[in-house]
Amino acid sequence: AIATARLFANCVRARSHVTYCALPLHLASRCVVQVERSSERLRSPPDVVLLHNPELIIARWVHTHGSTVVPTALMDDFYEELTDAFTTLERLVKAGQLGSYGLSSNIAGCRWGALGGANVGAPGLERVVACAEKAAAAAGALHHSCRVVQVPLNLFEPDARDPALLAQSLGLSVMANRPLNAIPPPGVTLGDWGGVGAASAKHVVLRDRIPADPTLALMRIRMCEVLRRHCPEQGYDCLTLQQLALLFGLSAPGVDVVLCGARHPYYVQSMMGVLARDHAESLRCLPVDVHHAIVSELHRQFPTCT
Repeated sequence: AIATARLFANCVRARSHVTYCALPLHLASRCVVQVERSSERLRSPPDVVLLHNPELIIARWVHTHGSTVVPTALMDDFYEELTDAFTTLERLVKAGQLGSYGLSSNIAGCRWGALGGANVGAPGLERVVACAEKAAAAAGALHHSCRVVQVPLNLFEPDARDPALLAQSLGLSVMANRPLNAIPPPGVTLGDWGGVGAASAKHVVLRDRIPADPTLALMRIRMCEVLRRHCPEQGYDCLTLQQLALLFGLSAPGVDVVLCGARHPYYVQSMMGVLARDHAESLRCLPVDVHHAIVSELHRQFPTCT
């Protein structure tokens, strides 16, 4: 009863139907079971497990207090809890039940926080690695097994390039997520792919399932045009907006993998349109100077959102 009370006392109500907790007690009771089930399905230990969005702990405090400044003591407590959570994962690695672990952040490098308002609670990657080093020592390991970080990167939020490059310098592999969904003020936009007009093949935009600023659709079209203008020789006119967004993520310096949800065969076919082209390798590797020029143009044209 005491343990249960402590667990729920430290949970964060992220949304009406989502409760978040990263305490070791929770990880020990849930994560171990999940790892065991994954091992049974995979017939081998998982290569990596990601601690998902721990910044929600900070985001809820910011949202509740309406503050743009997070107290130092609160951030210190956050990193202490992160260290404890990593220690549980390090012990799983040491026991041979897990290959490695990492952290998935939904707001690293973003202007807006996950619950709306300014982004002031994103985890700092240097401190994340420091937490991993402390966790490894606590678990009796010589080196930490934190290997992966997942950050958002898309046409609306291009600045995740910076944490991606930092992660690379820290020896972390980088997964980019949300290549098609951004966080505009005041919060996350949930959406599905849809077309501008029934016969549209080039300008495919997000069709929101919740109310959102209609300029989002216009911005996606304009950013598609920006990419085409900078690289006319690559024939981007034959690519849809989603394909261009994927290309943007694949070409970002420091990014190793781009994660893209695919709830329909059409989505898979659309992504394969980028990856299966005859000159796929050149498509996946935009010159760095062109990528930087695109980001600069996005900032210039849409300063309030990027």
